[in-house]
Amino acid sequence: MRKSEATMVELVRFEFYKVFQQRFLWVMLILVFCVGLVISFQRMGLSNAERINKGFEGELTSEMVQRAESGIASFKKSSDITLADLKQNGTYATVLSAEENDRNQAQRVASLRKKATNATSSYESYQYGLQADLMESIDYRPVGNYQTFEQLITFLGTGGYALLAVILILGTAVSISNEYQTGVVSYLYSSSYGRKQLLTAKLIVSVALITGIILIYNLVQLLCFFRGYPGWNIAIQFVYNDSPYPLSMSELYGIAILYQWLIAISLVIVVLFLSMLIKQTVVAIFLSGLIIGGPFLVESLVFNSMTPTSVRTLLQFTQGQSLSVYVLFREYVTVNVFGYPVLLPIAVLVVTLITTLILIKLMYRVIGRRMA
Repeated sequence: MRKSEATMVELVRFEFYKVFQQRFLWVMLILVFCVGLVISFQRMGLSNAERINKGFEGELTSEMVQRAESGIASFKKSSDITLADLKQNGTYATVLSAEENDRNQAQRVASLRKKATNATSSYESYQYGLQADLMESIDYRPVGNYQTFEQLITFLGTGGYALLAVILILGTAVSISNEYQTGVVSYLYSSSYGRKQLLTAKLIVSVALITGIILIYNLVQLLCFFRGYPGWNIAIQFVYNDSPYPLSMSELYGIAILYQWLIAISLVIVVLFLSMLIKQTVVAIFLSGLIIGGPFLVESLVFNSMTPTSVRTLLQFTQGQSLSVYVLFREYVTVNVFGYPVLLPIAVLVVTLITTLILIKLMYRVIGRRMA
């Protein structure tokens, strides 16, 4: 092993050591994870709980529809309704909703194509045409246990979001600012080459932590709430009724994990860049928290029914908002790029990758010239 490689290995080990010494960080991670699990169990029940979709799994059939109609009729006549009855009635309603969507699919697609033909601008025409193409490919016929993947995707955008926020704010955000506070920055910044090696080590450790956290909480959720394979191919419209994307729940789950990982890494770059520029740890933590949590505060406290769609779309381009991922796929939103509609998830991904690459280059240029 060359000397430079050995030095990098030692730097990475030292950065890991410093992270593991941050007790408050790990206490917060464990606390958030436990609270998330408790809430998840309240939503999903124990792992051995009977599937409420039993008997209504697989390809939609006329026999399923008849049983669902009969079940809803009996439910309406019942005077002593239990929680189990409510859940079972939800299954009946889901089956009938699938049948209705499948029956009306061709009509909805035809309506969109008519709008595309009668559109007053080429952009609107392309927009309606794209929506029609997407909705035409949706398969509403598979029915069954969509609750497992709904839980996995929901936790990804809530509990997973919170865990990543803890790592980014309490770990990455103070990574370089702490070096100023402890006074060791003069030694660490002794040469341009050393500064770049240090930055690389911090990036490696931050990305490793992000990757580990995402893998762990997804694995735990799968182990806790796996309800069998039926339902993996159910359309996401069972959960996101306004979504036009022809994806199954399992496909969206896989895409969501990848998106969250990429967006979290882009946030690592942004937060580490802030830490590099700001010498005060408290300020670095505050600004990082604002970047990650600010978009949700704006959406919750400022936005209302009068907020323009363009402003809402702009907010979804922020990394703090898109880190939840499902917000990108729950409805049909496009971005006008030179007169052509680009789907929001694709636009967000492209912008995220471009800004990340620019920031990485800028970080190494700044730290190469920076003196302690």
